[in-house]
Amino acid sequence: MFTKNNLSLFFIVLTLFFTGISGCQKAPMNGKLDGMWEIKEIYYGDEEIIPSERIFYNFYMHVCSLSYYGGPLTDGNMSYNGEEILLDFPYMKDEKGMETLKNYGIYSNPVIFQVEFPKDERMILRDGDITIFLRKF
Repeated sequence: MFTKNNLSLFFIVLTLFFTGISGCQKAPMNGKLDGMWEIKEIYYGDEEIIPSERIFYNFYMHVCSLSYYGGPLTDGNMSYNGEEILLDFPYMKDEKGMETLKNYGIYSNPVIFQVEFPKDERMILRDGDITIFLRKF
């Protein structure tokens, strides 16, 4: 049988166990958006652009990181409301930075994209004539 001390110890261990399991889990703040997304195609009007290298958008909390296969490129500030995403890359404001951002389908800085999820592993970003098709990596 359980003694009073054993019963108290059991409840303390049980409480610590459940606190430890639930205390460190965080659901994605931005839902399906959070994670790494590989750019598959970019359309600028009728022109189709297929990236020559593997390039990625990485979304987490209030940050969007642009990267390429092999390393990071830059970080930007992000605001997401479930339908639109505002991206601002403060370190890419010069002419060279803007040319680099065009590889990611970003033709203005800051930019606002309309966000669609046709499937869980697919995302479409739209800004006027620009459409970017991405796949979750």
